Amino acid sequence: SFTCMCSEGYEYNEDTDTCNDIDECDTKCDMNEPNVNSCSNTDGSFTCNCNIGYAYNANTDACADINECDTMCQDANVDRCVNTLGSYICSCSSGYEYIADTDTCDDVNECDTTCNGDNAICANTDGSYTCECEAGYQFTGLDTCGDVNECST
Repeated sequence: SFTCMCSEGYEYNEDTDTCNDIDECDTKCDMNEPNVNSCSNTDGSFTCNCNIGYAYNANTDACADINECDTMCQDANVDRCVNTLGSYICSCSSGYEYIADTDTCDDVNECDTTCNGDNAICANTDGSYTCECEAGYQFTGLDTCGDVNECST
């Protein structure tokens, strides 16, 4: 007497005396799970495709959340990264804005919105800016320059 053994992903068929591929998509990749996108049976194996932000976990046969903070938001000017289900939130330090396409924190040019009035001189710096008034002018409010009355001094 003998026993036939099949490789992983196959089962023995006594009627045909052959090893047949098992469709693991029927048992391993639950299409009713909300984070499963699709399952592809392959010869002797399968591929369970999860939604963005999830990865297949062979130990649990389920799509598990990926902690994107392990690989994303690595820019030097990142203030913090918060993992969320299927995604993440990246916050930059003050003076920077997060650019998702490049996964970087880019300097904000504060001179576009601040210290841009008449007689003001703005210089954008890395993560900040400096604001000065032209000669003969002084600050009259936040980043606003007004004429100095030299006759009153």
